[in-house]
Amino acid sequence: MEFEESGLFFCFSPDWVIKKYDQHKFYRGLSGVGLKGVDFLGIYQGQLVLFEVKNYRRRAAWHKDNPLDIIINDPAYLANAMSEKVLDTMTAIDAVWQYYRRKWWFRLFSPLIDRFANPNLDAAFWAEAYQLMQQKEKLIAVLWFETEEPELKLSAHLQHLIEVHLADTVQTAAVANCDYHPFSDTLWVSYPGQE
Repeated sequence: MEFEESGLFFCFSPDWVIKKYDQHKFYRGLSGVGLKGVDFLGIYQGQLVLFEVKNYRRRAAWHKDNPLDIIINDPAYLANAMSEKVLDTMTAIDAVWQYYRRKWWFRLFSPLIDRFANPNLDAAFWAEAYQLMQQKEKLIAVLWFETEEPELKLSAHLQHLIEVHLADTVQTAAVANCDYHPFSDTLWVSYPGQE
């Protein structure tokens, strides 16, 4: 599956089940009540992965200011925003689960959905996401942090801040980019002009 987000092109292998959450019908409804959301939700090897994408590359020749300067001056702002989106997304997953549980057909077929349904089907995806969310060790929060030059110290600092914010919620928090990320065998990310 391929998606474009923030000027980056994400290609997920068939091992993933992905929802572009910020364009999903449930997000549109829940954002109206103030819930923010991550960019992608993924189920991969029995884990729920929440991706938030931030691309701080200048995307046009006329861009003179480096958008990264804002984050360099206040990395806690980005870490807080990322953590809030993860927590709001988890609240939304719970709300979607409750929505489906009120459907008679979902209650009737729930045992079959849990055992046999293709997680690409919407109801099955949300049911599995909800089940995975109940186990902290099955949750991964990924800040996709793309910059023009490697920002190793800043990335490490952001990861630490996110880990602190989400310590009670997720097992793993990662800061990733095109050159380094924990899913290199099943996820390929590029940007225009990348060789």
